[in-house]
Amino acid sequence: MEQAVYGSPELNAPGIHGAKLVANPGCYATSVILALAPLVKAGLIDLDAGIVCDCKSGVSGAGKQPSEKTHFVEVAENLSAYSVFGHRHTGEILEQLWHCGRSVGLHSHLLPIPRGILSTIYVRLKQSATPAEIEQNAAHLLRRIKCVRIFPHPSLPQIQYSLRTNYCDIGFALSPDGKRMVLISCLDNLIKAQPDRPCRT
Repeated sequence: MEQAVYGSPELNAPGIHGAKLVANPGCYATSVILALAPLVKAGLIDLDAGIVCDCKSGVSGAGKQPSEKTHFVEVAENLSAYSVFGHRHTGEILEQLWHCGRSVGLHSHLLPIPRGILSTIYVRLKQSATPAEIEQNAAHLLRRIKCVRIFPHPSLPQIQYSLRTNYCDIGFALSPDGKRMVLISCLDNLIKAQPDRPCRT
């Protein structure tokens, strides 16, 4: 375990190439980690207030094994929650956000679409901030990373923009008092979270 590298090229590219053991990132986890990591690292988020990750995935996110819950008549014209307070990728997110305690809740939902993930992430900031301050202190860190696109405030990403690409699209909105922030993170779960795939528009 001490020699294993978490296979996120955006965060751990130098360690992946020489690693003997690479852990493949989960698709939900990737959408959450890439959105939160710069903010946690910059110390902007009030971790004691908790983080809520409201994540929605297309049916392919459930894997290729057929089941009743992924049958067309169960999924079409429907939206359902699953693994609330018990999603298997929660530990992965906590580990990659530098063991920030049990302050992250991942709540997943099944969308009636074939592919794609949209994660809506709710956080409270340590102090009031403006959109410009958020971009200066956190978003610019990801702008230098390949395969991550930061949407300029106040525009927000949508699943359709990242489909069939290796991009993770991230945007954010602030409450009027500047103390609460909502992050939107989108990716194609059939392409993203695969180490070293090229970006493609």
